[in-house]
Amino acid sequence: MLKLSNKLIFIIFTFLITNRAYSDYNNFVPLTDNQIHTIINSPTRVLVNLSGNWERSYNESDWEQVSVPCSENFQSNVSYKKSFTIDKNNLNNFSWNLYFLGIEDEVKVFVNDRFLGIFFSGMTPLNIKIPEKTILHQTVEIKLSFSQLSPNLRIARSHFPFQRKTNTGIIREVYLVGTPHVRTSSIQFKYSFNQSLSDADIKASINISATEISKIFSKYVDSVKGTNNLKVNLSIEAIIKKKTGETVAQSGIRQFEIESERTIIHNINMTVNSLQLWSPESPNLYLYTVKISRNGALIDEFTESIGFRDIKVKNYNNKPTIFLNNHPFELKGTEYIEDYYYTGQSLSAERMEQDIQIMKTLGINAINFKFSPPHPYFAELCDKYGLVMLIDLPVYCLPKSVVNLDEIRVKVNNSAKQILQSYDLHPSAFGYGIASGLQENSHLTDEFINSIIAIFRKSSANLIYKIIFINSKTCQTDNFDLIGIHDQHLSNNYIAIRANLQRLSQQIQSKPFFITYGIPIDPNNHNGYLEPLSIESQADYVRNYNYIIRDFQCSSFYSTFNDYQLENPFLITGYFDQYICTSGLVDRFRQPRLAYNVLQTFLNQEKEPILNPGSQNTGTPLSFILIGFFIAIVMVFMINRFRRFREYLFRSILRPYNFYADIRDQRIMSTFQTTILGAVFSITLGVYFSSIFTYYKYSIVSQDLYMIIFPSTFIQEILFKIVYMPEVLILVLSLFFFSLAFLLASALRVFSFLVKSRIIFYDTLTIIIWSAVPFLLLLPLAIVLYRLLVFAPSAIWFIILSTFISGVWVWLRILRSTGVVFDVHMRRVYIVGWSLFGIFLFTILIVADMYYSVFSYMQYFISVFSGT
Repeated sequence: MLKLSNKLIFIIFTFLITNRAYSDYNNFVPLTDNQIHTIINSPTRVLVNLSGNWERSYNESDWEQVSVPCSENFQSNVSYKKSFTIDKNNLNNFSWNLYFLGIEDEVKVFVNDRFLGIFFSGMTPLNIKIPEKTILHQTVEIKLSFSQLSPNLRIARSHFPFQRKTNTGIIREVYLVGTPHVRTSSIQFKYSFNQSLSDADIKASINISATEISKIFSKYVDSVKGTNNLKVNLSIEAIIKKKTGETVAQSGIRQFEIESERTIIHNINMTVNSLQLWSPESPNLYLYTVKISRNGALIDEFTESIGFRDIKVKNYNNKPTIFLNNHPFELKGTEYIEDYYYTGQSLSAERMEQDIQIMKTLGINAINFKFSPPHPYFAELCDKYGLVMLIDLPVYCLPKSVVNLDEIRVKVNNSAKQILQSYDLHPSAFGYGIASGLQENSHLTDEFINSIIAIFRKSSANLIYKIIFINSKTCQTDNFDLIGIHDQHLSNNYIAIRANLQRLSQQIQSKPFFITYGIPIDPNNHNGYLEPLSIESQADYVRNYNYIIRDFQCSSFYSTFNDYQLENPFLITGYFDQYICTSGLVDRFRQPRLAYNVLQTFLNQEKEPILNPGSQNTGTPLSFILIGFFIAIVMVFMINRFRRFREYLFRSILRPYNFYADIRDQRIMSTFQTTILGAVFSITLGVYFSSIFTYYKYSIVSQDLYMIIFPSTFIQEILFKIVYMPEVLILVLSLFFFSLAFLLASALRVFSFLVKSRIIFYDTLTIIIWSAVPFLLLLPLAIVLYRLLVFAPSAIWFIILSTFISGVWVWLRILRSTGVVFDVHMRRVYIVGWSLFGIFLFTILIVADMYYSVFSYMQYFISVFSGT
């Protein structure tokens, strides 16, 4: 009976979990009225949540039902439309706006078939005014059209291994907002403190916008002499209150005049005494309310949250230090990327609040938002719970030639302005990241950076930072308040890490710096921290890095808080889902990992957990040895068993002219022996290159290089899968090299029509296969290559040199044999052969550069990983 009861409980529990998962996956929960009013806090405005059922089409003809917001990834243009009705009483009493909480790039907006324009958001809030005569009836149809990313933006994202998946469409909530015909459209604050930070003078610039005021205020309108313009006299009042409702400052009622379709700026100065400052420990907030009225009748009321804090960078104990409210402040944070298993980038308010609670439990005080600014509600939560926000511009690892493209610069400029407008008022907004991983000591980079810094300096007093790589030889710190150092090598060589940090800290000694560190792992690997990519190795990495952070007494951010979806396949972890970055302290379901617990102990000065060391397997994959020895045995057998094969083999090396002359004179050569030789050198190269691919499968440098050489994600997917299956990798590479021999033989057969000699396909195939005999010299090296790299990683330079020499040798043999067999002068063959090779290589590179900017990224690759 007990077993039956337990089984029943398990079934019910499984059903509830499954049902919850299905519900989460299929039903995005939009903001409640209370939650949206923390973003648009106004009792005089009408908010219509447009979340829910829309129609979607890829061709403007066939429409299907879809629920939004949602995170979708399309390779084509897509449109959404929705029809709804407006309450008859509200139709003419309000001006109407579309308010987006964030879209990825640009959107074309149509209202009742009227094209309103193309608008850029960059995942920041976007308000679009709907012209007065667009909505004349209760029924409204809205259509939103999204285009594919431009080639330049696509290229910029396709070369960054950690790029978050690019979603399109309606990712966050959209609202139809009805505002009074005269309203407060925005408020910009500037404040200054007395020396003790107990009082603050607040200067507010209040933007007041009007539509056709004659409709509402016709009986109050005054004629302006000599014109047909109409103006109305109104009153404005500003009030500052604590969250408890206590009034701490009041401007008094002031008069102003405004006319239709105009925006004016009204400045109000007030002083707040006995301030309660905002800090992560005490996130005190005030409410700044603006009321517009006429003869005591309220027209518009709008409230913004405001917090008062003072950020400075100054020397403390002979070290540049961040000061918050006159106290030294150390940033202890994580990088945050909007993603959740069930809803992708479209996060619900509940999910955001739960993430905040997980972070607060962890013990952090700062969040670095990557790839996109936070959801407006998330920013409100940071204000409320006391979490510092550092917001990055989406500029990651771009070559200097790409970062200065007009399109990229315009997008980044627009993003900077949007971020300032949307987030600078938040007391939790501490800093803005201009770029990460750009090339140092480049006038093009400096020009780009300085132009963006100028935008922020003009309107904000918050900190400005950039992030450099840990192996950078130099760092330009002018105009920055803060420098981030990122360890892009994902290495556990802590001695080298300390040395690099010591060197960089001396170079940037006039600025405080923070470290960003993190490592992806295989979530299914529990073999102890000595095993790379294990759960325990991530925890050990966090532990050792925090020893370093403690010694350097610097700020830090772990990368990342959560796992997330990637734009490109990921090589390093060998995870079954190549499009998931598994560097998170929690997974996409928000289940904490061991690294979360370790970091929590450091942040809260608790006892460290004991980690299981396990053991490390550094042995050579058995398949490399077995297949290598098998090929060696085959070669020994062929040499000893077939006298003619032995003679051919040595003649092809020692007396190549005579050997090729036999082919020209149609001397019979065994097809079987030629085929075996072709298979042997193909498998030799297969084992040889498989050893290299397998050894470097854990290297981020390899991932970057593969993404340049193989820009197609389809090829990357295949390569990144089979690199973790040595036997399959050997087979695929062997077939590739054998097929390449046939391809070259076919090309030679085509050129044979240009000469008088009678050449058949078998002759050209024989030329290619027997010319490749020098590759057999790589067989002994191929058998031990993986082990050699394990014990002597620098041997890669010898391997590269050996590969290059072998390749050139084989190519020269192909050209020489072609000259002999085709009976053509050798000089002519060399000129034509090298010319065709150059033209072929040049064509491939030009086409690749045209579509993927290969030259720019290869130059960037060399520059960054050499540290120059």
